[in-house]
Amino acid sequence: MSIIPSKRRRARVTPDQEAIDGSLLGISPSLRTLLCEPSREEGVSTVGSLIFPVSNHLAAHWARVKVSKGSDASLELAKEQLTGKGGLFDIWKMGRPSVVINVSGAAATLELPKALDSDIREGLAQAVAKTQAWVTTGGTDSGVMHLVGRALRNLPEQVPLIGFAPWRMVGGHDQLADDTARRMGATTTYEVGRDESAHNQARLEPNHTHFILVDDTEAGSVSWGSEIALQNSVQEALCPFNTQTDELIAVPRVCVVIGGNAGSLNTAAASLREGRPVVVLPESGGAAAAIYAVCFEEVEMGALLAELGWKSELAGTLREIQQMHAKYRGTLDQAVSVYKSGGSTPSLKGVILDALLDGMRHNSTDALRLAVQATPPGLRVHPLASGRLVHPLASIPSVSPHRRSSSRAQWKDRLILRSELEEMQLEAAKAVGSRSVPPLQA
Repeated sequence: MSIIPSKRRRARVTPDQEAIDGSLLGISPSLRTLLCEPSREEGVSTVGSLIFPVSNHLAAHWARVKVSKGSDASLELAKEQLTGKGGLFDIWKMGRPSVVINVSGAAATLELPKALDSDIREGLAQAVAKTQAWVTTGGTDSGVMHLVGRALRNLPEQVPLIGFAPWRMVGGHDQLADDTARRMGATTTYEVGRDESAHNQARLEPNHTHFILVDDTEAGSVSWGSEIALQNSVQEALCPFNTQTDELIAVPRVCVVIGGNAGSLNTAAASLREGRPVVVLPESGGAAAAIYAVCFEEVEMGALLAELGWKSELAGTLREIQQMHAKYRGTLDQAVSVYKSGGSTPSLKGVILDALLDGMRHNSTDALRLAVQATPPGLRVHPLASGRLVHPLASIPSVSPHRRSSSRAQWKDRLILRSELEEMQLEAAKAVGSRSVPPLQA
């Protein structure tokens, strides 16, 4: 049975609105509301799914998100539509992360020493599996994003691997636009070859689970890097600090830099400004090597920029990173952590977990939650116990990474955690003769 709208009703519907209504048939009411209010000129405009023939995973979700360059209001709208209550992440049933690892680096061909390549694949996979972290990248099938996709594709339990990329620089985006114009939420088989991506475009990496394709609405703007502002904004929304209230569980985040150029340098600087730690792999070159040089070596800035072929304007960003690293006062006393292959440092997994824990320095209860989550059951080496073995924490209730209610039972759980933590802090202080807090022994 069909219902034919009255003439009066039809007179108030524009052709554009009819096209939108037609393309929205068959999708969930919550998604329909998101896409129709207030309009699709900014924010989430189209959504769909991708099937990659070369991947064994389920179809990946994607969304085209329109933002106006330099507009804070546009950025805020897009962030709210993605991460807010009833937003796209809720519609996709993603939940909320307990940890976020942002991997930034070389977008072109990435040539790494064989040992380092193996260490990255193994260490990143171990860190993600241990913490069940969400991972964010640039999303395209090249450089470090290709490496991350391959590293995580065989995890026993799939975690969200989210790629942020500029809409107009994605190979095959015209096909996605055509498919979703006919039916919103359409599933597209994505078979764009490396040679089919014209005009400096790049195809999407097939092991990612979600793609946020950022469309800068400024006419003619197709440059790489236009997605970084929204990616940083979304990550900030997903990873709230917990410095003022016990009601909100903090979500740690770390930025891992592997090679990279000016975009990765700016991403690392943005993380440090928010008080988030950064891990660099200097053997990968590029931004990672530059950050390492200014933080841990005596270098002449002009010579460093010349060696990398970078513009002199980036000297200011490098100096800012250098200053933030010097002023950082976490438990590790460094904003930038380093991983080098060859056994001179802990495993990459250990370096990442140390940095994540250090990012929780403002809230010791949440740091305990992360330490318990990241340590093998039955043999807890607590970061606050100066490397000494302490009794297993199996009897301590787990803490949800989401907002807690104020029920009596949940508050009792938190008090137990806090009491246990304070006892360990006192033991550690007596053992080392100070109030300092040693790092996690991963």
